[in-house]
Amino acid sequence: MKNRYLNLVSLFWFLKFIFDMFYLQKIFTISITVFALLLFIFTIRNTKIKFKLVDLFAIIMVLLFTLSFFKSTAYYIDYLKILSAFILYFLGRLLFANDEKVSKTITYSLFIVFIINLIVCLIGKGSLTWGNSNTLRGLYYFKTDFACMLVSFLVFWLWNYNKSKLIKCLIVFITLGLIILANARIYYLIAALILIMYLFYTKNKKIFSLKTAVTLLISIVVVIFGIQLMSNLSIFRERNLISLDINSYDDLLNASNTQGRNVVWEVLLRSFNNQNLLTRTFGTGLSFYKDYGYKGFTEHSTYIKVLLNTGYVGIIIFTLFIINIFNNISKVKNKKIEYISFLLLITFLISGISSPTLLYVNTSWLPMFYSGLCVSYSGLVENGEEDEK
Repeated sequence: MKNRYLNLVSLFWFLKFIFDMFYLQKIFTISITVFALLLFIFTIRNTKIKFKLVDLFAIIMVLLFTLSFFKSTAYYIDYLKILSAFILYFLGRLLFANDEKVSKTITYSLFIVFIINLIVCLIGKGSLTWGNSNTLRGLYYFKTDFACMLVSFLVFWLWNYNKSKLIKCLIVFITLGLIILANARIYYLIAALILIMYLFYTKNKKIFSLKTAVTLLISIVVVIFGIQLMSNLSIFRERNLISLDINSYDDLLNASNTQGRNVVWEVLLRSFNNQNLLTRTFGTGLSFYKDYGYKGFTEHSTYIKVLLNTGYVGIIIFTLFIINIFNNISKVKNKKIEYISFLLLITFLISGISSPTLLYVNTSWLPMFYSGLCVSYSGLVENGEEDEK
């Protein structure tokens, strides 16, 4: 990365994490998106990258979402948010050098945001009654946004802070406590996987191996049932935190465990299946969830959103895009980058089960940026230019 861009990228990430806390102030989201677009324009004019198949998948996704936007132009804000995610992917492709400096900047920025939100929660200003549950959300509008920030911070803190083991462990325990009190159950699973992967990292284990895959699969099952047991603890009952009740496989996605999302999904998919073949193949307008959904609720899932807005073609291309990203991550020799990128993408995909993560800048930008970064690094590996750090 050229030095003249390094400070701009550092400023960009710092402002991005600060602006995330002010979700309702659209000017902040628009400003940081324009910042990203300008960075992209300036860097692509001065930086050359070798075009790869995964880039073609990203471009096709942009074209399909653009087609969806043309069918409902009033949803330009949604379109810009989705477009910005792919801009961040290509920024990662272009600005991959000096990643260590960028990683530390992200860590420090997230630490500042973490401390601010911790103080807000400690003085009693960061909670919200959601239904019958008293949950933490810090300065964020949604509890899931707060939880997403916390797991992102957990990743960068674990992999980048190495000065004091006591401080490191203390911050980790506080972060885990805040994630629990945020009452976003899917992030309980993500936080547990982060800790397991960090243990693998300390043992110098390979991410992409059969042993690791089996261990993670078993861990996911254990964590899910662990969450169910936690639901019976007094701290959960006293705060009316959302429980998890699974007696059979069918219970996993019932109305209680999905908080009614299954109804939203069923209505949207039924309406989608009633569209003509051309629409199902290439997608509906961005307004589909509003026009045909359950009481106008959003898709509440990245995968449902991709299917509805980009059709059968889009969901296939999106799947190929993700598979190719994982393939490129597996080629990166730098273990820290490999683990961080893997976990950010896993966070994006798992949280995407119950939230349209592709639509929100706080859930899509980091994983997409690091995905692009890894694609560029894998290109260096293929050319024998990357050294293991």
